[in-house]
Amino acid sequence: MRRFLLLLLLVFFSNAYVVTTVYVVEINGVIGPNTLSQIQRAIALAEQNSGLVLLLLNTPGGLADTTLQIMKEIGNSQAPVVGYVYPDYSYAWSAGTYILMSTHIAAMAPHTVIGSCQPIAGGTPINESKTLNALIRYLETVAKSYGRNGTFARLCITQNVNLGAEEALRYKVIEVVAVDVNDLLRKINGSSVVLRNQKTELVIAGVAIRKVEPTITETLQMWLSDPVVSSILSLLAFILLLAAFLTGHPAAVVAAIIILVISVFTFMPTAWLGVALITLGAVLIMAEVLMGMATHGVVAGVGVVLVVVGFLSTYPANVFSGELIYIRDWWLIQLG
Repeated sequence: MRRFLLLLLLVFFSNAYVVTTVYVVEINGVIGPNTLSQIQRAIALAEQNSGLVLLLLNTPGGLADTTLQIMKEIGNSQAPVVGYVYPDYSYAWSAGTYILMSTHIAAMAPHTVIGSCQPIAGGTPINESKTLNALIRYLETVAKSYGRNGTFARLCITQNVNLGAEEALRYKVIEVVAVDVNDLLRKINGSSVVLRNQKTELVIAGVAIRKVEPTITETLQMWLSDPVVSSILSLLAFILLLAAFLTGHPAAVVAAIIILVISVFTFMPTAWLGVALITLGAVLIMAEVLMGMATHGVVAGVGVVLVVVGFLSTYPANVFSGELIYIRDWWLIQLG
């Protein structure tokens, strides 16, 4: 009873943010457009329902463009976003570290690691000063805005420095080391964060925990973005093109083109993917029917499948079960 009364006093006599629901997003594997889409949905839900977004990070890195967009989404969020490298023996390297540094509260489980943030392009580390200086200053600025160690933000890019959980806490890179989600929520209860340019305190007691599940489109993009899968698809496309050249069979050419186009879809914003799949499917059906391609219905069948998947991906998910001047083409750069 005494605790309940203290919570009431905190709510009425201070600028408190009372958390009713924790929306959990699991970020496993490569960070891509599917990750951005999932985080955007979680933030929207949290803003509507006085919630808190909890990002569980276990990632080797991902696309620079997507990562920078995620950081901006978190910075503009009107709901608190907590980054947590979890479970034990996980890692949030490169893009994962960028995202962790941009959250309102940064946490790690024991025996986890962050760092190694030098960008790469085409498998080669980038040493170009224009790109490196931009990323260094940006990550330093974001880290310092939360009172975190700007030196680490610089060194994890220039020297690929890594830190364990206890080291990160000691050097003020993160705020919390927690053994699990319940321990984390207990430790951050009463923490101060800045929302809507105002300092506020989190009140976390008796909250519901909901997992934000990926949509069909997000799952497809996540699968395609896996380096092993993308390598297999590229090899398969090459073999099909070679077979088409040797045999002159049009079906092999069409199959190779389909595989290459689907691989490109991995880098598209998730919102466009459904429309792109429907369009490609319709083109294949028309090619089979109107052009009389001798594929015995194979191309049209693939087209029908793509159209169906495209339509399914446009449905909302059940979240609970002119020219611009670029520093360079961020979508071609990987952070990790």
